[in-house]
Amino acid sequence: MYKKYLLIAAFFISFSSWCEAGSVRLFNDSSFRLRAVIRGADGSYQGEMVVNPQTSSIWSDSLQRYGYTDDYNNRFKSRSVTPYTIIWYCMDGSDFSFSDNVASGAYVQAQHGTGKKSCSASKSKEIFKPGEEENLSPAPSTPQGGSK
Repeated sequence: MYKKYLLIAAFFISFSSWCEAGSVRLFNDSSFRLRAVIRGADGSYQGEMVVNPQTSSIWSDSLQRYGYTDDYNNRFKSRSVTPYTIIWYCMDGSDFSFSDNVASGAYVQAQHGTGKKSCSASKSKEIFKPGEEENLSPAPSTPQGGSK
């Protein structure tokens, strides 16, 4: 009788750990368009996403967990990747802020991290305006007047 309950409990524990996905809710509470990079506790790259000002997105490793990348299965079978470190970058590549010791399921705000919390207006569009054309990489500028 106890074996039956033990077997059922073992099944549900195994199933729940298989279904569990690491996720983090990212909220860009700044006036800048930012790129959030998610790193594991061991420094490994987990993923990234671009988040517009005053919006939130959910990053999840569920695509990796269900076999969409072979690298995931090779790297994470034997070690935990939590807590995460979230690094926020300006669209020109400069640092905005970072938050470390982020647990799976946490809510992370760009303005509440550690860092300068501003972006240079000279290198990228400072403030995102809905309806503007959104280019992740600006076209290279060509100097006027030819070369020397």
